[in-house]
Amino acid sequence: MSTTAISQISEVPKPLKQTKVGSFGAILISCDRFENISIFQFDDSKYQQIKVPVFFNLTNSEYEELYQALSDKFSKEQFSEDENMIMTTKDNTKIIFRFTKLMGTKSVKFGVEKNGIYAMGYYLTQKQVKKLFDKV
Repeated sequence: MSTTAISQISEVPKPLKQTKVGSFGAILISCDRFENISIFQFDDSKYQQIKVPVFFNLTNSEYEELYQALSDKFSKEQFSEDENMIMTTKDNTKIIFRFTKLMGTKSVKFGVEKNGIYAMGYYLTQKQVKKLFDKV
């Protein structure tokens, strides 16, 4: 007796736009924009010896909403010690942002929490955020 299962295979579209932000030749975070969704990927900074890729998705409206919120924070002259922002996406992923200003440079560190697992990202400057969101 044999069983045959036929599954539907569909072609994966190429991203409309790809952006990458790096430092000293290493990619800190990348974003692939498709028609209805943007997929962000970075390596969890908690691990030094192995690469643990982390992904989060944003819809087009969440993508624009997030960029606007980050821009508004960067436009502030100073950040308070506990200057944070949390965004919950439609798929229940929490993206946590912590803002800091060090030696005159404003930056944001992000983390992602999904299903009880927390991954830490890297510090990005305002210029890197603009590049990531293709706003330069």
